[in-house]
Amino acid sequence: MTSKFPEAWKKAQIIPLPKKANPASFSDFRPISILPFISKVLEKLVYQQLSLFLNKNCILSPLQSGFRPGHSTVTALVKVTDDIRRAMDNKELTVLTLLDFSNAFNTVDYDILLSLLRSINISPSVLEWFRSYLNGRQQHIRIEETSSSRCDVMAGVPQGGMLSVCLCYFHFH
Repeated sequence: MTSKFPEAWKKAQIIPLPKKANPASFSDFRPISILPFISKVLEKLVYQQLSLFLNKNCILSPLQSGFRPGHSTVTALVKVTDDIRRAMDNKELTVLTLLDFSNAFNTVDYDILLSLLRSINISPSVLEWFRSYLNGRQQHIRIEETSSSRCDVMAGVPQGGMLSVCLCYFHFH
């Protein structure tokens, strides 16, 4: 694998999709990154390798449900519900803390993510590939037939990118 992610594949078109009927503010939209199809193919291959590495080396929590085969939000809810019921049966106090990770994809810091990848002994050439994948991205917003000018992306992972969920989880793990 080369250590470079092609520059042409880093240019995203952002399409704001409404989260609800009759959106009234920016927060009522979900930005979806439209990326070149071929970049998604490469991302899927890298995602499969990264997931295999993380699972093989027991880097992911066994309780992690997102982006893992055979797991889902239902898996997580069953676990939480079971833990609460077990505690109630034992007359134990239960505290549940929920965190809102909305906008998390846009807040992934590249330096922190690369440092975390380095800390789990990702090889230097693969680390350089991730650096190339993250840096130098550009995007523009398109609404119907109108487009903004391109701007540089300084943080975050592409919404809709195959690697994004995995990298976002790993960043905040």
